[in-house]
Parts: sequence; structure tokens; C-alpha cells
Amino acid sequence: MGACPEVSIILVSWNRCEDLRIALDSLDCQTGVSKEVIVIDNGSSDGTLEMLSSRPTPPRVIRNKENRGACIGKNQGILAAQGDCIAFMDSDACLLNPSTLRDFRDRLAADASLGAIGPGIFIDRDLNHPWVSGIHLTEDLYIDWTQTRSTYGECDALSTCFAMMPREAALKSGGFDPVYFYQHEDLDFFIRIREMGFRIEAREGYPVWHRISQAGRKNDRMFWMHFREEWRHQYLLIKMKGVWMGLYYCIRNLFRQKSIRDYYVRHLRLRKFIVLFGMLPVFMLLLSPWISLQRGKNHLLPRKERD
Repeated sequence: MGACPEVSIILVSWNRCEDLRIALDSLDCQTGVSKEVIVIDNGSSDGTLEMLSSRPTPPRVIRNKENRGACIGKNQGILAAQGDCIAFMDSDACLLNPSTLRDFRDRLAADASLGAIGPGIFIDRDLNHPWVSGIHLTEDLYIDWTQTRSTYGECDALSTCFAMMPREAALKSGGFDPVYFYQHEDLDFFIRIREMGFRIEAREGYPVWHRISQAGRKNDRMFWMHFREEWRHQYLLIKMKGVWMGLYYCIRNLFRQKSIRDYYVRHLRLRKFIVLFGMLPVFMLLLSPWISLQRGKNHLLPRKERD
């Protein structure tokens, strides 16, 4: 049996054969570090498994019979990983600096206070359009997009489009909350990493191209896209801030119509605003006792032990 790898890279994929191939090609170009690649396939039917098995160095594959979501997939990857460091990577991401894995590993090894490190993420290969550097959050846990797209250094969270952390920190965190399925799960995860006493850092000079592939994404009408984003945000808010602070922020946001509507770049009509910020919070607050119970759960444990 060979030595354990220094870095385990976890990719969760569903029907993204070509995107995943490009992501894996960029990992093959990484130098100066021993690595294992773990692909969690959520029941793809587009030839993904055949593509993976035909690669010169096939990755480890965990195959789910159905799409179990990004959170469960990442948790499966954490439990399977053997490296001292774990990197999360989206299946439509592409690393552009061949030293990213090596230098991020070295940075984590040099500073025990770091719980995670991430790069600048761009939506174009020419790096003209930044998407996320380090994520900075407002007091009510919305993303401050101006700071998030322009500021490196210490931050509140990272995007798991690409992020690396010590394996032990990932295990102690309790993993990703599967209630989210996907979206907002990384904010929840890294808030808990910071609560454990770790710092989180974004570093310049290691760009990642997030191709934002539409393959494997849910395409809803605009209302349902807004609804899906906002219920996850309110769940995060109540879970992390508590019921009474969650109630305070929900009521406050009802009277911040302009700033909230501006936050959602995709047009948010008045009637949608009333549904999302007048009616939805009532439902979420009714669920708040159950939401509060989710805060301390270890999602890496078997379900019967977790509950």
C-alpha cells in the first residue's frame, strides 16, 4: 500500500461529464504535491462513469444511485479522504495556477490558526470578471458582494467552488448540513469553522475559473429561484443567530424593501417581496424550534446517531 496523499480533492458531480473532464485535467496539471481525487457521482447518466474509468489515472469514485445533493456528497468525500488536507472543488471549476495545491498545502502547514484557505474565483478565463475572493457577510448573513469580489486576506467564509482545509478541521466541523441540498451550505459550514476558533483566508494569485455550467443545475422560474435562495438564507439566519435575533432581522428586512430588492440582482417584484419577506418568515419562525435543533448536529455521523 502506498503512502497517504498530502491532499484529497473532493468533487461532487451530476451529469457534467465534459465539465468534470476539464476540472480533472486542471488537477492533473498540479505540481509539487501528492494527491488523490475523489469524485462523488450523484447518479449521472451522461457517460460520466465511462469517462472517469478511461482516464490515464482514474480517480476514486463513490457512486450514488440518485442525486443526493452537494452536501451529502461532500460529507461522503470527507469521510473517504486520506490526505492531511482536503480540497473541495466544483465539477465546473478549473484551476489556472499549477502551484495552487502545493502552495495552499504549505500555507496551511505553516499557520495552525488557519482553518481554510481559498483563491480568487472568476467567471471568465481571462480573469476580467471576479465572482468571489473571500466571502464577507453582513450582520444578517447576506453576502457583501462589493467586498467579496474585491478583497483578499481574512474573511468570513469561502466558496467551495474551491477551498482547502486541514482534514481534522473538516471532521471536527460536523460536515455540511444536508437540509440545504446545495447553495448556502458553504456559508453555514465556514461560519462553524470560524466558531471553532479558526481563521479563514483568501489568497491572491491563484485564480480559479468557475465556468458556471448549466449542466446539472436546477432551472426554475425566477420566483422559485428567489424563493429557494431566501428560504435557505432565513434558515441560515435562524440557525446561526438564534430565534429572537432571526425574528429581529426578518422584521427589519421587511422594512428595508429597497436594499433587499437591490440585493437580488434578478428583478424582485413587489408581490414577490411580500411573499419572501412578509409570509415566508412566518413559516420559517414556526419551524424555528426544529431549525434550532439542527445547529449542533454532526452530519458526518450515521443518521441514527446524528438524530
